[in-house]
Parts: sequence; structure tokens; C-alpha cells
Amino acid sequence: MRRARVRLPRTVQRHGRTAARACRSLPRRRGSQPLTGAEERPYGCARLVHVQPRRHRCRSGRRGRPDHNRSRHRRRRSPPGSARPEYRHLRPHRHRQRSSCFLADPRTSRTHAHGGASMSQHTVPIRPGVPPPVRPLRRQRLFIGWFASDTLVKIAGSLTAMALPLLLVSVLGSPAQAGLVAAATSIGTTLGMLPGGFLADFQNRRVTVFVCATAGTCLHLALSALVVFARPAPAALFLLLGTIGLCSGIIAPAFTATLKRIVDPRQFGMAASAAEGRSAVIELAVPPLGGFLFAIAPVLPFLVTAAVILAGGLLFLTADRGHNHVARPSMRNDDHARQRSLTSLLAGFAYLWHNPVLRTLLVTGMIANLAGSAVLAAVVFDLTSRGVSPVTIGLMGTAVALGALVGSGLSAVLVDRVRSGLLIIIGLLWMGTCLVIAAIIATPMAIIALLAISMLAVPAINAVVGGYTVAVVPAHLQGRSDAAQSLVSSLALPLAPVIAGVGVEVFGFSATAVACAGLVVLSAIPCVLSRRVRSMSTASAWTVQNRPEGADRPGRGCLSKENR
Repeated sequence: MRRARVRLPRTVQRHGRTAARACRSLPRRRGSQPLTGAEERPYGCARLVHVQPRRHRCRSGRRGRPDHNRSRHRRRRSPPGSARPEYRHLRPHRHRQRSSCFLADPRTSRTHAHGGASMSQHTVPIRPGVPPPVRPLRRQRLFIGWFASDTLVKIAGSLTAMALPLLLVSVLGSPAQAGLVAAATSIGTTLGMLPGGFLADFQNRRVTVFVCATAGTCLHLALSALVVFARPAPAALFLLLGTIGLCSGIIAPAFTATLKRIVDPRQFGMAASAAEGRSAVIELAVPPLGGFLFAIAPVLPFLVTAAVILAGGLLFLTADRGHNHVARPSMRNDDHARQRSLTSLLAGFAYLWHNPVLRTLLVTGMIANLAGSAVLAAVVFDLTSRGVSPVTIGLMGTAVALGALVGSGLSAVLVDRVRSGLLIIIGLLWMGTCLVIAAIIATPMAIIALLAISMLAVPAINAVVGGYTVAVVPAHLQGRSDAAQSLVSSLALPLAPVIAGVGVEVFGFSATAVACAGLVVLSAIPCVLSRRVRSMSTASAWTVQNRPEGADRPGRGCLSKENR
């Protein structure tokens, strides 16, 4: 393999233009033809662009020296929405008549020049088709800002979910009324998913997140003031909590849609694994913190939530910066989208349904979520009916969070080494086996331990499904597809407590656990029968989609060869 010197320019301007001097061309193999014009060689996500000195004809008709009166920095943009990077055609210095070679990297906005003098020298292999190395996620400023912002929003949601039932029971005095009013948050979140996905694809995400975060902060402050200075009616609380849930539903798709433009495609699986580990840590640490804050003052968790949401919105302003190489459709310029806004709103459902792999994963996720929620509720109902202490029941949440935390560490290793389809099938079968064993033993500590062991496979499954969805869905459909996927996955969740309550009371815990294990195994059958799911590659080889705007109706042009 041939190697060539790579010399980084001294000065790299903000918008990708550089004042690099011209340099000698790369060495060629013996017998190869010289490069002419602007011939390109693929180099992963970037391109090696060979530029020859531009000559023009003088007024006398003879070929003259290169035209140095014009700008030395010419730039040709990629087509709107294209996945190909921007090509930088840089003209050699006037005193050098040699060709030059530049490597344009759109994600870092740096231009690396091969050959030349007065530049720092490095040696990298020149092999067409081999992608350049990427920096770890912990060293990427945009990902760190996105991760911190999303973490703060998740912490705020966990604080509210823990402290809200306690506050409603203390204010209303009736658990039945408290349950009905608390349902307003879930209703608002569900109603806000589709508009949130639409706004994430068609509007400025920074503005959307900041406005919703500011509104959420004001609403939490209003809730705290209403509880302290007045005795609110259930209808007022229902309206207020529904608006809070609406803001949460609008924010969520914007975060998922932003991940595609700030992370290298080969790191989608790793980013999803990091998000799963973060969620496990939040579920493990935030509920005790919320209980401690509520013990100090009932409104203190909501005041902290207001500050955390505002901080998350401000951090997102820094995370969503950078050069956006994917043009998002605009309702102002797209007459077709303006006339058929309902069709554009439902384009996420259409794309998921027309994609065979995503359609199979969507059905699998809906059944698996129903089975998991049902078995957790059945464990709580069974242990409560046995008279087990609340401390032991509380250990179940801690054990599940610990299992998810360990599983997230395993998923970070497995998603890049095990084929994605095989990982999903094995994970689902692992969960079903653990539930069957728990139904056979049926002792409190054994049930809790087996639930924690079964959770080892959940982060890997979620990382594969989430990362693959981000990779293959076009950039202009990221928000709407994420909203559609979340909505469909949560459709069957209201049936979980019904299945758990009726099953434990009529058939007992063992039969209910076996039925839930059967649902988990049933969810794996579509993946086993689908050849496309079974042949899914590892996370580093997922096909990345980045289609131009105006392709809301999915067809063969919107699907990769792997998904046809």
C-alpha cells in the first residue's frame, strides 16, 4: 500500500476555505495515466480532488499563464440534500505550476493538502474506498453538547415523573383524581409527537427546542406558584400538565433528528449505546433525588426541573451549530408541502411502513414493549398481594436500572462486533428465557434478580433499533419518522397494566409471566422470518441515507439496496 505525506494547512478559515499553498502532486503507480482537470478519487466520506493549474487563452489566442487576477479560492457546492461532501477546488500559488491534491472533510470543515512545503507533515495510507479515522465521541464538541442537553431534558422528565404523583395526592387528596390528572402529561406528550416531528424537519430545531424549553420552565414555575399560593382545581391542573406534556412531546424528535448531522455514520451505534447507559444512570439516581427534594419542600423538585429544562435548552443552542450539508425542506419554498401538509405530517409513518426492515422492527418493538411493561406491572401486583415490604419492591427498580446500566456497557462492545439482526433475535430470546425461569422459581428475590439479568439485552436491542433508524432514514424525515416510531411503540402500552392486573388476579403470577415470555418470543418471530433483518450488518456498515428534499413519498429512490 502506497503512502503519501499529508500536510495540514496553517490557516483554516471558519467556512471551509483555506489559504493553503500549492504543492506537488501525489506519486502515481508506474504505467498509470496522469490526472487531468479535476479528477476525483473516493476516500470514504471525503474525496481526493486533484486540481491542475487553470490556463486561459490570451487575447492573441495563445495559451497563457494561469489566470491569477480571478479569485484563487473557488468553491463548488454539492447538490442540495446530497450525501456527498463539498468539493474545494483550490488554485495553486502563482509561483508554482504543479498540480495539488486536497482532502475535503465536511464534518470538521478542514482541508488537508497532500504535498507542498511549510506545513506540518503526517503520513497516512492512500487507499480508495477506505474511510478516514474518526475521533471518539468524547472528543467531539457537538456531540458532547447534544449529549449534555439531552441528559438535562431527561433528568427534568424523570424528576417530574417521580414527584408529580406525590404532589397530586397531597393537593387533591384522592388517588383516583390524582391518577386522572396525572394522565394529562402522557396525553399531551402523545399529542405533541407528530407536530414535534413535523417542526423538527421543516423548521429551525434550535428555535423549536429553545421556545419549548422556555415554555416548560414557565409552566413549571406556574405550577409551583399555583400549589403554594392557591388550591388549584383538578381541571386547572389537568390543563397545565397537559401543556407541559405537549412541550415535552415537541422537544423529543428534535434531539433525535439532530444526531444524524453531528455524528459520523459509523458511530451511530456507539452514540445510541451511550444514550442507553445515560438513561439507566438517570433511572438509578434521579428518583431518590426527587424523593429527597420532595421531602424538603413539595415544590422544590419542580423548581429544580424548571432550571434544568432551561439549561438544557440553552445547551442545545451550542450543540446544533455547524455546517448543515443537508437542506431541509421549507414550507415557504415548497408549494407541494404547503398544499399537502397533512401528507407531509404523516410521511414518517409512510416511510416506516414502506421500509421492510423498519416495518419489521416497528412491529417487534411494539410487542416487546407491551410484554416488558406488563411483566414489570405483574411483578409489582404479585409482590404487593403477597405482603412483601415496599423496600423489597423498590429494589426491583434499582435492580432493573443496574441491569440496564451493565447492558449498556455490553452493547457498546457488541453493536460493532455482532451482526445487528442476530443481536436483536438473541436478545429477545434471552429475555423470554429469563421470564420463563422467573415464572418457575417465583420467589421475590429470584424474580428481581432474573429481571435484572433479562435487562442486559435491552440496551443492545434499543441501540441497534435506534441507531439503524437514524442511519437509514433520510435527513429530511428524521423528526417525523422518530415521532411515528415513538407513537406506534407506545400504542399498546395502556394494555400492559390491564394484562398484568387481570392475569395476576385470575391466573396467578406464573401464568402471567409465561404469557409475557410468550409475547417476547412472538415479537422475535418477524425478525427470524425476515431475511433482510437476519442479514443486517454490524453498526459500522449500516447504509446511510441522506436524500434531497421533496421525497416525502418513499419509493425505490428512498431505500438503500439493503432495504429493498
